Amino acid sequence: MTAPDNPLVAEPVRSGPSPGAGVAVLEDVREIHTAVRSREWVDATLAGAGGALDGLVLAVDPFGSLLQFGIAWLLEQVEPFAAALDWLAGDAARITAHVRTWNDVAAALTAEADGLAVAVRSEVAGWSGAAAGAYRVWAADREAELRMLGAAAGVVAAIAEGAGGLVGAVRLMVRDAIATVVARLVVYAAEVAATRGLALPVVIGQVTTLCTAWAARISDWLKALVDSVRRLLSRSDELNGLVDGARRAASRPGGENGGRSDPGGDTGRGSDPAGDREGRSAAAPARDFDAGSERRPLGGDFRSGVEDAEGLFVDKERAIADVLAAEGRMVHPRRRVDDVTGLSNPDAMVRAGPDDPGVVTEFKTLESASSGSVRANILTAGGQVGKHGGGDVVIDGRPSGLTEEVARQGFARAAGQARQHGSDMPEHVRVILADGTMLELP
Repeated sequence: MTAPDNPLVAEPVRSGPSPGAGVAVLEDVREIHTAVRSREWVDATLAGAGGALDGLVLAVDPFGSLLQFGIAWLLEQVEPFAAALDWLAGDAARITAHVRTWNDVAAALTAEADGLAVAVRSEVAGWSGAAAGAYRVWAADREAELRMLGAAAGVVAAIAEGAGGLVGAVRLMVRDAIATVVARLVVYAAEVAATRGLALPVVIGQVTTLCTAWAARISDWLKALVDSVRRLLSRSDELNGLVDGARRAASRPGGENGGRSDPGGDTGRGSDPAGDREGRSAAAPARDFDAGSERRPLGGDFRSGVEDAEGLFVDKERAIADVLAAEGRMVHPRRRVDDVTGLSNPDAMVRAGPDDPGVVTEFKTLESASSGSVRANILTAGGQVGKHGGGDVVIDGRPSGLTEEVARQGFARAAGQARQHGSDMPEHVRVILADGTMLELP
């Protein structure tokens, strides 16, 4: 017996899965898009800043506020001042056009995917046999690739829009801050004139305090802006890794997936200032081979620690190497390879004892504590060490606050995707969690 109809009771609305649901790479791209749109990358210093300032100042100092608004108007209208502000925020019209272009690309790719899906369902419905089945599989793969590229183009548009909007907001905040300071200086000058100089000592102290406070605040805003954009770009790196991995998978026979470019991990080499490494690296004894490049036991030369006399490790690599050294291992950096296109040399050779020939090891530092970032970094490291006969990866999740649950989820996703596409996986995955605990996976 069914209940009587009630206009206040909502009926469940059921819909089928969205196109591309279950396609791992497309779902990862959509996850990045959601993270960008959620603005989780925006520094807390800038979240909601600036909007409530005008009303407060107007209530406290009406004359100074009106003067501030007038100065802000002049800053926008007088070319040298406006040009200086535009230098900070960029060309708004060009940013808008860039966003619109990538949205158009996303729409066009999605339309192509929809058209291909319709064509396969309607135009070859009567085909049968092995060739027909193979064609439908091929077409489904092409449709998934088009949808993934469309979603990726949408992410690029969202990244450009988010970065442009945040930079523009900071531009307005800086403009209003400058106008506030100038307005207060005009008021102070009027006070000095009205008192015929008697208020000058007090005004000098007020001016100093005012300028120092606002300079510090503007500096904090700009630092928060840089940090926010850096976090946003780490999402762009993840996207680049997903697209590159899909491209490699499509270009190889059987759809095998190869190495990816680095998604927010650590691929570079660099030399720190000379004094930065003083007292931190063991001096290298004379050997007839490069301990960072060749798998050979060190015998009596083995001693736990980091041997990096040339300062090849950058800071985030060195932070990981120090953790391994504290475990009693000996860590040597591997030299960067600049003369081979597409070859990214793993970061280190790690030995556990005198008889250990060494394990090629890639270091990754997470910018985002998400399972997608963990997955992408593991697969990238697998591609890198796979070109050198296999090896391990050590992922530093301390800067991003990575938890064990998210690390395990990311590993499971990486292992599943590697099985699906035939990608290389590191022999061992070790993750430094937010609390400094070393997690061994699986």
